[in-house]
Amino acid sequence: AGTVSVEQLRHPIPAKAEAAILKLVDKLREGKLESAEVAAKKAFAQASVSGVAHAMLGTEYLRRGMAAEAVEQLAAATEERPNDMPTVSNYAYALYLAGDIASAERASRRALDLDGRNPRAHYVYALILDGLRGHRKEALEHLKIAAQSLRVVGTLYSWRAALRMTPRSNGFVR
Repeated sequence: AGTVSVEQLRHPIPAKAEAAILKLVDKLREGKLESAEVAAKKAFAQASVSGVAHAMLGTEYLRRGMAAEAVEQLAAATEERPNDMPTVSNYAYALYLAGDIASAERASRRALDLDGRNPRAHYVYALILDGLRGHRKEALEHLKIAAQSLRVVGTLYSWRAALRMTPRSNGFVR
């Protein structure tokens, strides 16, 4: 194991990397996707924030319904951040939207392994299970866990109604 200086502990992210990620955050908040993509490319070059940048851009693609682009970015993010449950769960959701149900199920199970109490992980898993034949009962069980855990259950009018919602209309991605 290497040693870490006190200065590195005080400032674990190099200034250049911090500037790159903050620029990406600003562009995403402004809703400027093309500018955000340019900022993301600069952040990808910074090893300390590359995974975060991939996750942020992938999540933005999810918000915009761009499943293929989201899968690409979130796959890169999960390679760099394999134990980050929100990233893995968003990756599972992107795979689901892209129609790769088998891979989505594996990724969703991984998200639940990382945090089995997370309501969003259960919700994504329920959507994926509902896409598999013969798994409706298990899907409802996971949706029930999600509904009991979420403080705001506005989109979950009922468990059955939630399973009938289209993926993009459910307000899941944040």
